[in-house]
Amino acid sequence: MAFTYISISTVVLIFAYFSIKKLTEHDDVYYKFFGILISCTLMLFHFYTYHDGKISFIDISIENNDPAHYSSFIFGLISGFVGWEVYHEDKK
Repeated sequence: MAFTYISISTVVLIFAYFSIKKLTEHDDVYYKFFGILISCTLMLFHFYTYHDGKISFIDISIENNDPAHYSSFIFGLISGFVGWEVYHEDKK
């Protein structure tokens, strides 16, 4: 289960990176807002999964599975960092 969770989270994170990058390149404030919202949504999902101890959509417990449990916390941090990095990438 841990391998599946980590694999799916990695693929979604890669897709989210390009989506956020595309949205934050626009000059319109609403596009940038939705890019940041995607990043926050992913971050909140992973932190909720870590706190609750189960993957909410498929109702699988990850409390006794240490790699899956702690990887949800790590993916929450990475999701926030990816959103921050993509948003500030064009300002360098």
